[in-house]
Amino acid sequence: MRATAACTVTSSATIREATPDDLAAVRVLLDDDAERTLETIPGQRHLLVLDAPDGGLAAAALVHIERSCGHVALLAVAPRFAGQGIEERMIGVAEALCEAYAATAPRVGNCTPPRPVL
Repeated sequence: MRATAACTVTSSATIREATPDDLAAVRVLLDDDAERTLETIPGQRHLLVLDAPDGGLAAAALVHIERSCGHVALLAVAPRFAGQGIEERMIGVAEALCEAYAATAPRVGNCTPPRPVL
């Protein structure tokens, strides 16, 4: 197993929506889970990525919004970028995305929409 050197992502690096050109790198980062998950998730889906300074991806997150519920279905950070607060930055962008769609803050895990009051 080859060791990889740690690398730093600057705080000004932009989290953006993935493009078709990013899908191969997303599959590597998320161990192919993203493709299966994308096929099964209903509602509005957004695949967010953070570019690594040396090419490739530093992180990816799959956010979906169904009715009024935001959900982070997948979140991964490349091991060489661990400990830099990238997870929190990705969640922050997911929260802003959910607010833009008037959904609740994103949850990790199952997302049950609120029950109507009778």
